[in-house]
Amino acid sequence: MYVTDPNRQPFKYKSVLYRGEIQDVQAEVSAFYEDTFFQKRYISAITDSFFYVEDIPTGVVRNIYKKRVPNVANNWMMDHQGRLWLCDGTGVQEVNRMTYTLTSHYPSTEAMNIFDMAEVSPGKMVVASLGHGLFWFEPDKPSFESIPAEKGWVKTQVISLKWDKAQQSLWIGTVNRGVFRYDAICDTFYNYVSHSHNPYAIGGDQVRDITIDSMGYAWFAVEPIGLSRFDYHADPDAAFVSYTMEEGLPSSYISGLETDPDGKLWMTTLDGIASLDPSLFSVRHYTKGDGLPATKFTRASLHITPDHKVIAGCRSGYLFFNSRDLVPNTILPGLIIDDILVFDRSIMTASNGSMLSPVKLTYKENYITIAYSVINYTAPELNSVMYKMEGLDEKWSKRSGGHEVSYTNMPPGKYTFKMLAANNDGLWNPEEASIDIFIRPPYWERTWFYLLLGGMVSGIIFWFYHYNLTQSVRRNALLTERELIKTENERQLSQLEMKALRAQMNPHFIFNCLNSINRFIVVNDNDAASEYLTKFARLIRQVLDNSRGEKVLLLTEIETLKLYIEMEALRFADRFDYHVGVDEGLDPSSFVIQPMLIQPYVENAIWHGLMHRKSKGKLDIRFSVKGLVLLVTIEDNGVGRARAKSIKEKQMIQRQSHGMKVTAERMTILSKKLNVPVEAEVNDLYDSAGLAVGTRVELTLPLEHVLIVSETSNEP
Repeated sequence: MYVTDPNRQPFKYKSVLYRGEIQDVQAEVSAFYEDTFFQKRYISAITDSFFYVEDIPTGVVRNIYKKRVPNVANNWMMDHQGRLWLCDGTGVQEVNRMTYTLTSHYPSTEAMNIFDMAEVSPGKMVVASLGHGLFWFEPDKPSFESIPAEKGWVKTQVISLKWDKAQQSLWIGTVNRGVFRYDAICDTFYNYVSHSHNPYAIGGDQVRDITIDSMGYAWFAVEPIGLSRFDYHADPDAAFVSYTMEEGLPSSYISGLETDPDGKLWMTTLDGIASLDPSLFSVRHYTKGDGLPATKFTRASLHITPDHKVIAGCRSGYLFFNSRDLVPNTILPGLIIDDILVFDRSIMTASNGSMLSPVKLTYKENYITIAYSVINYTAPELNSVMYKMEGLDEKWSKRSGGHEVSYTNMPPGKYTFKMLAANNDGLWNPEEASIDIFIRPPYWERTWFYLLLGGMVSGIIFWFYHYNLTQSVRRNALLTERELIKTENERQLSQLEMKALRAQMNPHFIFNCLNSINRFIVVNDNDAASEYLTKFARLIRQVLDNSRGEKVLLLTEIETLKLYIEMEALRFADRFDYHVGVDEGLDPSSFVIQPMLIQPYVENAIWHGLMHRKSKGKLDIRFSVKGLVLLVTIEDNGVGRARAKSIKEKQMIQRQSHGMKVTAERMTILSKKLNVPVEAEVNDLYDSAGLAVGTRVELTLPLEHVLIVSETSNEP
């Protein structure tokens, strides 16, 4: 059903074709010619045995018999001598304008579907054949010869012609080879075809119709995009600009194309008639809602008279109207948001004008459909809207027809949906319809959950710390009691100092790890925090296990050291590579050493050497044995001690390194206690230019065999 305004119905229809016994019921009006001198309108039809002469003042139509030729468009042309020509299948007919008698002319070679012709110079015409290309026709000689494939011309199927008198150029539209331009001055053909990699080439290789606008541009109805425009003054490789339905065309199939005296382009399509203003590229579309009797046009049967009458051929007749009688719709359309649905469930709230009450949804309710209505009853199928979901869409979207807009998988957040409406003539109402939408995030993305999680992690960390501290105190008490029983004052003193220093060492390392976990929580990197916390728990467990005895397996110490380095690498986003190597002659499972002597030097290499590098660093740790002495080499390619010290002095907040001090004191006590060298030698590394390229630390540590330790521990 269409609702139309009776004051806006300029379209009229006139039946023309003869319906006698010999009339083909499939005949369709295909071409027109206005004889202004005799006030006659000549009309031809496809698959018809007649052509028609309409007396313009009276509207009386006379049918003139001719030989029936199937599927021919029968276009008309008046030459410079006033001779009227009709294309008629295998030849052309000269029509006597007084008696309507026909004089036939045929080419010297076979021709099929001759449908159009153009005069390119006085007495010289180009005749187009769908099946056999182009012909030169000079009736005064007489001569009717095929145009050979030379001077740029290629024989191909031709479906449209247009003579541009101002440029002395004949445009030739083809079925599949784009368009040719014949330059009558240079006597040369130029071919323009589409190119997928050149947006400034013609938009398609089938050219159905051609027209020249008032500004001198050539326009082409092309398949498959719609329209292309040619600029004579542009570079030939960038002379075309194309227009599609995205720019407002009603259809990509444009059958007819003409220019009216006001400079507007008119086109017939599969979806009605449209006009285009070339200066603004504004398109107006006319359909049944505007009173158009027919809307499906498949032929290039469009004609415009000097008095602004637009004539379009259709089945059995033609429709016509005056282009200046088409009054635009100036009534602003209304816009109503009818409903809001979440998974097809209505949640419509009370409205106030065009502003609806805010909608609050859970994170699971993220499939939203907004139903709307545009209030304009003239050609309502041409109503259009623009909409935008602020907070999600970066630009406005436009659509014609339909009554719903849907959004799927919307993330939690605050949004404002806005919509504008336009009537059938593209007149936009500036008043927006809008609604605020708030989708609440899940509980695990809210602030209170992050605070709770941080409190739980802090509680677990504190529990580990308190447990380790308590165990350390208990071990110290038991060891102190045993040393008092043995009454070995000096040994007792050394043992107590060693336990106290180890008790100090464990909280220091835990403090550094807690700082790293806290930083990941602060920057909201939950995955990294979880991974770091898992590794930290493993490391704490190993530290607790190691702290139960004075010595640990070398294998266990190496594993603990690797775990610590992995945590530091994760913490600093893999800013360095590392390698831990053990000599083939050393079995780590067969020896024990004092725990936590190596880690502080590794930590120092990472923090004060590698972390100041701009590029990725490298850490190399090697274990070897010489007798009962363990040799540990820690080498980095950091900035060196001098540079590290300079950087540390410039920092506003300096990091206090307690681990190195504690480890040095432990090594001094161990050396006195065991009467063996326990020492660390630190050397700076330089390149050939004398620039610092890293640091090497060589540790000399006591090494005991597992069997010896086991026997000592079993003594009563």
